[in-house]
Amino acid sequence: MPEVISSSFDALPYRHGAIPATHPARFGAIARLLGHGAVPPDHCRVLELGCGEGFNLLPLAERFPASQFVGVDFSAVQIGVGEEACRAAQIGNARLVCADLRKFEPEAAAFDYVIAHGVYSWVSDEVKDRLLKLCAHALAPKGVAYVSYNVHPGWGLLGSLRAIVRAELARVPDPQAHVRQLLPALQRAFAGQETPYARLMSEALASMQAKPEALLFHDELEVVNDPVTFLDFTTHAAAHGLHYLAEADFAALPLDHLPPAAQTEIAGLGVDFFRGQQLLDLLGNRQFRASLLTRSAASPSPASGLDAAVIAECAVGLHLRAVEGRIDLTDAAPLRLLGRHNFLLSIEKPAQRAFFAALCEAFPHRIAFAQAVTRAIELLQQHGLPPELDSAPLAVGLVKLFAIDQCDLLLAGDGHWLRPPAAPVATPLMRHQARTGLHVTNRWHEVVELTDEDRRWVAGEAHSPREAALVRSGLAV
Repeated sequence: MPEVISSSFDALPYRHGAIPATHPARFGAIARLLGHGAVPPDHCRVLELGCGEGFNLLPLAERFPASQFVGVDFSAVQIGVGEEACRAAQIGNARLVCADLRKFEPEAAAFDYVIAHGVYSWVSDEVKDRLLKLCAHALAPKGVAYVSYNVHPGWGLLGSLRAIVRAELARVPDPQAHVRQLLPALQRAFAGQETPYARLMSEALASMQAKPEALLFHDELEVVNDPVTFLDFTTHAAAHGLHYLAEADFAALPLDHLPPAAQTEIAGLGVDFFRGQQLLDLLGNRQFRASLLTRSAASPSPASGLDAAVIAECAVGLHLRAVEGRIDLTDAAPLRLLGRHNFLLSIEKPAQRAFFAALCEAFPHRIAFAQAVTRAIELLQQHGLPPELDSAPLAVGLVKLFAIDQCDLLLAGDGHWLRPPAAPVATPLMRHQARTGLHVTNRWHEVVELTDEDRRWVAGEAHSPREAALVRSGLAV
């Protein structure tokens, strides 16, 4: 079975680019906020199990030259693509290893972060077991592992669709060509039906068609795709001495997102945190989780709350924008900010308005909390307002915004990596990605959509970049 999976990845590389949630500064910040002493990203060691071509790992290595990175994958073709990128970008602090996870032996307790994205649900039970054993073996005492997997009940319906589509594709000589005919035909067949089942199937088929071919065949249609319940996963992890900490998508954790009536019903069942999470999966039809694990049995529960004092160690990226566009601190009217999911924040106090103006001004860069406070004081002085600002309530407010997905928090470390470049110059890895038709990763570990003209500039083949391309690449404010 592993040989079959390996050959499928050699023939059709799994090319997804950077996964923002796997950035050590992001899930390291979650660990710190929960009281677990994670290491700053600019001086750490990172291991990625199932790294593919390495384009989740290599942008991190380029961004953090004082850290060390190791990626492992069993596809020699994919490792070769990553090694070529390493040479082209002259990345010397990353090593890519072609190995079967069943035989790979990392150094014990040597890694501050272990990443396993898109592996657990797509391998045999033997390799699942080995994956968690490797995480436990490789993690340093304060280390944090990121492991993603498919979950029930969301994958129940998708599993049925997957089984039938795979059976159809198994009978044709060219599955990749046939799937482009099969999926639209099935969606059209459901189009005239108004039943809840037909709507669910139409949505699932539309989602499959929207995926790049490689992701479709390696996610939904791979030889192995084995969803589990949340409790089954955490029990399996605990058997290897790994303890659940939180989700990398922290905002998906709280039961507060449920309607009040649903919260009341769940509370009446007397469930603990873990059973509550599994019921949340059921109520939300969740399909996917990316869980954070530690070796410490004393790891705090997300239910214990976040420590706002840790915000002082973080950089902030706001997901809110001024409704009126331009921010005028001399205007006595409340500052209104619109965020994700149509969230509206209204701010009246001048000092708080200046702080959020500083965060908006920094977009798309992430700015250290202390730097944002300093900038807010400067703005107050420039507008003839009292330069008095209490940072503690601001930290508490940011924790609340983070818990509802309205800001990005990252461990800042020494902060040097946060500073915008003096001139808008693409990095060597960005240039290599643009030249070779790969996904281009920006400075915040996000895949960016670029026009052909933008891509030529990133590749170094044009001399007049558009401002929008610079902003999306994280090279300009």
